[in-house]
Amino acid sequence: SALKGLSKIVVDETRVIEEVEKNPQVIAEAIQTILRRENVEKAYEQLRELTRGKKVTMNDFYKFIDGLDISDGVKVKLKQITPKNYTGIAKLLVEI
Repeated sequence: SALKGLSKIVVDETRVIEEVEKNPQVIAEAIQTILRRENVEKAYEQLRELTRGKKVTMNDFYKFIDGLDISDGVKVKLKQITPKNYTGIAKLLVEI
C-alpha cells in the first residue's frame, strides 16, 4: 500500500539543507510580510524586482535590507531570517 511505501522513504537531511541554502529566494515571503507590517510601500513589487528571474544570494538580500527606510532593529531581524530557519506555514500544514 501507499503507506507501506512511504514508510521506506529516507530523507537526506544534509542534501535538503544544501538545496534550501542554495535558494535563498524562499525567504522573500517572510521579508515581504515584515515590510508590509512596517508599512513599506510596494513591498511585493520591490522583492519581485529583486528576485524574479534571477539567482539571488543572501548578500543580495542584505544589500536590499540595508537600503530600506526602516529602523535598524527591523533590519537586524530581517537579516536573521535564513532559508534554513524560515519554515513559513509548514508547521501549520503538518498539523492539519
